Amino acid sequence: MYAIEKFKKEVQEIVADIDKDMLQYIQKPKRFGSALALPCFALAKKQGKPPADIAKDIAQKIKEKIKDADHLIGDVRATGPYINFFINHQQFFRLVLNEVLEKNEEYGKLPKKNEKIMIESSNPNPCKAMHIGHARTTFLGDSLSRIMSFAGYDIVKANYYNDMGKQVAKEVLAYSMWGKDKQPDKKPDHWLADLYVRLHKKGEETIKKADEILFEIEINKNKKWIELKDKVVELALKGFRETYKRLGVSYDTEIKESEHRERGKVLVQEALKRGIAFKSDEGTVVADLEKYNMPSCVILRSDSTGVYYTSDLGVTEYKFEKFGLDSAIWVVGEDQKLYFRQLFKILELLGYKWAKSCVHLSYGMVTLRGEKMSSRKGTFITIDEVMDELKDLTKKEIEKKNPELKNKDLAAEKIGIGAFKYAILRIEPNHAVDFDLESITRFEGDTGPYLQYTHARASSILRKAGHDIKAQDVKNMANTLEDEKEIKIIMKLAEFPQIVKKASDEMKPHQIASYLLSLSSIFNEYYHSTKVIGSDKEKERLALVKAVKIVVRNALNLLGIDAPEEM
Repeated sequence: MYAIEKFKKEVQEIVADIDKDMLQYIQKPKRFGSALALPCFALAKKQGKPPADIAKDIAQKIKEKIKDADHLIGDVRATGPYINFFINHQQFFRLVLNEVLEKNEEYGKLPKKNEKIMIESSNPNPCKAMHIGHARTTFLGDSLSRIMSFAGYDIVKANYYNDMGKQVAKEVLAYSMWGKDKQPDKKPDHWLADLYVRLHKKGEETIKKADEILFEIEINKNKKWIELKDKVVELALKGFRETYKRLGVSYDTEIKESEHRERGKVLVQEALKRGIAFKSDEGTVVADLEKYNMPSCVILRSDSTGVYYTSDLGVTEYKFEKFGLDSAIWVVGEDQKLYFRQLFKILELLGYKWAKSCVHLSYGMVTLRGEKMSSRKGTFITIDEVMDELKDLTKKEIEKKNPELKNKDLAAEKIGIGAFKYAILRIEPNHAVDFDLESITRFEGDTGPYLQYTHARASSILRKAGHDIKAQDVKNMANTLEDEKEIKIIMKLAEFPQIVKKASDEMKPHQIASYLLSLSSIFNEYYHSTKVIGSDKEKERLALVKAVKIVVRNALNLLGIDAPEEM
């Protein structure tokens, strides 16, 4: 139990002594400077007295209870019909700083929950290099996995590859025409993407051959085309894994569509038998969903080749049975909202109880300076290109800010990637993201480098001090941190575990980003105006600086962003 929860518990115990029914009315006030408040309207009605009189009487009784011992409640005041509870800063601050320093990288972590959740994200298509649109699902999935794991859930991070279907058949066709006996002359996923664009310039007649290849792979099980398809997919995955490694993103499991399509076809037949689906006049199998207020959808083509629904039926069953999941989350763009509603409803009608534990976390479009991406036309900007440009821009910033910094290349890489991740994660998932690279690499404002610089600044102060501050030192020091800025910082540090819980419960990593910006702004204002080393409160202030460093690092880690010691 963290400090803020201990304070709340103490308030609850005192209120319960007066009237247990009043516990439900304890709230966080909107205006007053107190930490918690208790409106007395219900109790006044019960006793037939004015609420302001009740509040005054109860506040006096509570004051008597807390005056002779060290409580986290520092003061109690009646303000009209409300009782306001104020924190005992001396006790509370020491408790918060001790918690942060003692728990260190575990500070903010919540108790283990007996719940296993798979978070699926990224899902790049083997015929396309990953563009900045893929960055959002990749960063959201990675950050949400970190946050929910920190919040106590057993998380399985999954990446799903669509290595079947018409698009892959087109890539196989392009590879057979121009790449079969050649070695890639660039990153393999980029090389394959070039072939894909080249194919689309040949016209529809050439592209139609891909339908024949798909039939040969999926229905006739043609060994030659299957081997070629597997080679193409592995080349693409080799390139993707290089990108993930550079981004610092990893997965616990990789799932391929091709391994589950046949099981999906079995479930399609089951849907037919149960009357969940029907055969159309054209011979396609259609899930009948009109009665559930959504359009019906084709779940198998007339030539018996599958569609996305076919595979996802088999894949979702595999996920829950193989990994023993309690729930699963798909981090996929908002344009697929209807698709997932349909998929989950079909699974529910097939009798899977866990279908109600399937969640689609949708997100808005990502554009770079207002530009959309199109893999067919070749007008897309890859994640790798963005990282390269951000590294160059960041290196220029470093040259201006700290030309003496060692390992500038490594620092520029980490800061540039941090800038990229923060620019996307700071925006609420259901809102669109548009950014330009120069603005997000600045070392000031609402940027990743600004937050990383806060960590580096705290690290620099602690290095200059020349001695470490430990949790035990906090227990023994007389608390004299009474400056308004110090109070704001410690209250913000105490808030971190609650932010972790909220971001996890609501599946919104931007709440961590927003918290981090707020903490960094308060701290930067503090160290610009307050002497730490050589002051008469040096030990206390160094403890505060170290606590800030720890929490900033922990929060950056939840966003998947590196916390540099120097910048």
